[in-house]
Amino acid sequence: MQVKFPAMCESATFTSMTRGMIRSPICRTVRAFKFLFTAPLILLILVILDWMTSPGEWWVQWAGLGIGIVWVSCLVRVLQAVTLVGGIAALGSNMLGRQGILTH
Repeated sequence: MQVKFPAMCESATFTSMTRGMIRSPICRTVRAFKFLFTAPLILLILVILDWMTSPGEWWVQWAGLGIGIVWVSCLVRVLQAVTLVGGIAALGSNMLGRQGILTH
């Protein structure tokens, strides 16, 4: 199953983001969701690179600290979005159930 992200988020380039053209909360949440999966891969590549190039000195811990801080902030953003969408769905279900439109 392939996940399709909104087209407006996929076509964003670094220059358009820095100019403020694409700053929608949806795009920021999509980028945060994608980073939750790409960050561990980036860190794995850095660990392998560190292991191969500088035995005995682990500089990757500082990159891991920075990536970890950003990863946690992305996780918080995604969990907020999931909580909001779930709350709206529960509210809608409750309202439709009271009106008799949604029957169990």
